[in-house]
Amino acid sequence: LISSPALIAVAPAERVSSDIAVYVEGAAIAEGLTSMRTLVGTIAGEGVWSIMAANFEQRTGINLLEPERLEEIGINTKQGWGLALNLELAPAVNAKRPEFVMIIPSAAGNKLYDFLKAKVIETQMPINKELETGKLYHFGSENDPGYLLRSDDAVLVGNQLEMIKAMASRASQPLSSAPFYTAMRAHLKSRNQNKD
Repeated sequence: LISSPALIAVAPAERVSSDIAVYVEGAAIAEGLTSMRTLVGTIAGEGVWSIMAANFEQRTGINLLEPERLEEIGINTKQGWGLALNLELAPAVNAKRPEFVMIIPSAAGNKLYDFLKAKVIETQMPINKELETGKLYHFGSENDPGYLLRSDDAVLVGNQLEMIKAMASRASQPLSSAPFYTAMRAHLKSRNQNKD
């Protein structure tokens, strides 16, 4: 009998080290879009949502406000997303640019990575090269670099190579285990009728 372990998604907060300066996470993308659509529709009317959707589609070639369309390009809309930032809390004089990694949940395979890579290539930036075939792409310019990194269950987009590589899998001291994070999650869960 041969068995293989099931692929278990690594939650964004498990990828991020507990010493990160700022971390933002979102609920499952489909759930977030449904909530946002309800909010926009209630405040401004459904027409505003339609205009926003058409605008996104015109700019990107896909309606980024519809979960079904996101799934077509390889985004796993049933998983949450994350944004990790390292920034200097210093005076604005000669302040270093914030380092960031956006964690986008993806379906298995290269679909999302290939879609984003094609969009980057279209922009004809000074740097456009694959560092690791099908896995790591470098784009941008020398002073404003960008990277795409594909893992088993996410595509990471960031501007600092070491930071993005460190988040390719579970961190050795993940934010998800930090006492301040677990306390805040418990607080938010209790305020949200025990729903994550």
